[in-house]
Amino acid sequence: MTTQRKRIDITSADSKQLGFEYQYLYFIVKLFSLSRGDEVGYETLDDVHTISFHEQKTYLYQLKHTIDATPLGEQVNLTTLSEDLWKTLSNWSKLISDPLEGRIKKDAQKQFIETSCFILVTNRRVNANEMINKMTGVKQGIVNGSDFLNYIKQLQAKTKNIEIKEYMNDIIKLGVSVSQAFIKNVEIIDSPNNLFDTIRDGIRDKMVPEEYIDDIFGNLYRQLKEDFFNKVTSGQRQIITYEDWITKYREIFNQYRSTLLPLREYNPILPEHLDEQFFVKELIEIGAVDMDDFGLSEIAEYTNHYLSITMQLEDWYKEGRITHSSMLQFHKDAILQWKNIHRTCHRLTKGNSGLDCQNALNCFDKIMDEKLGFMSTALGVEKSNGEFIKLADEKKIGWKYAWKDRYFKNGH
Repeated sequence: MTTQRKRIDITSADSKQLGFEYQYLYFIVKLFSLSRGDEVGYETLDDVHTISFHEQKTYLYQLKHTIDATPLGEQVNLTTLSEDLWKTLSNWSKLISDPLEGRIKKDAQKQFIETSCFILVTNRRVNANEMINKMTGVKQGIVNGSDFLNYIKQLQAKTKNIEIKEYMNDIIKLGVSVSQAFIKNVEIIDSPNNLFDTIRDGIRDKMVPEEYIDDIFGNLYRQLKEDFFNKVTSGQRQIITYEDWITKYREIFNQYRSTLLPLREYNPILPEHLDEQFFVKELIEIGAVDMDDFGLSEIAEYTNHYLSITMQLEDWYKEGRITHSSMLQFHKDAILQWKNIHRTCHRLTKGNSGLDCQNALNCFDKIMDEKLGFMSTALGVEKSNGEFIKLADEKKIGWKYAWKDRYFKNGH
């Protein structure tokens, strides 16, 4: 039996993953419409749900995404016998009559429907088909509940799809009055294939400069996904209230309003033989790194920091946000900060080798506490650490009293 996956299986798995991502992107879209007292949830009451404090109503969203397209590459239509349509209506019918929620009786079911809105969101084109026309007729009072159920029974008799027959049966079981009330609260809306631009519009509406929109998008998506992982692993659901939104996630927007330069997270590829880098030898000698006690992981962390600040500066320069001269000035200022601290720490060292390592370690510790800035942008501890490690690796700063003579003969 072959272990190689068929192309059709790969495509199927990819399309399912795309569907999950589509749901999560729609969850993010709904965050931008939160008002005071509202909440948005993912995979809790439905694929996505919102609760409106003002309306005292719950909106349940089912997301159905397809990669199908017409020969011209256009979105396909939502058809009368679409399995996604009937499966969605079936799921909601079961929810309405869920005995575990105490909704066995018709009155309880109708009460639930009155405070709920059921919304099917699909990337298919929602043109008027026969089923949608019938649903519209129910909403307008043109088609009564009895006629609507008879119509479903007629469709049930025509289709050969066993699953769709069962889905239809779940709606029929609700009975005339409940199904009529249910259909009046159902909406079917089409949505773009790509929700990224919709989210970008939401960010743009927060009065964010155009050049920072993608940076905010990336940071927001990463933070939400991390929160989702943490909540699920602790047995919780991802529900975000208006208060959560404006407190925990507001800072992602604010940092781009209050700074001139966008800070980014990087995951650089670390070089081989980390312990052979220029900056490492002196750190080991002064005791800043102990190779017998997680030393290699510390070196990897320092390396990550200095590669990250290097990449950050290169990106800013390529994007035209900073000039070459301003970058050189930034390095000079960092060297001056080091020089002042190095001089202070080694005032009593001179030729005393016993004090040299102690004062060198003190110098290193003080430098690692320094926080640098570029123009009006605070770089934070990690990137500041990275700048000093970078300068040490380039043989421009050191920690011992006569560091340059000891490690880099003739300044090389």
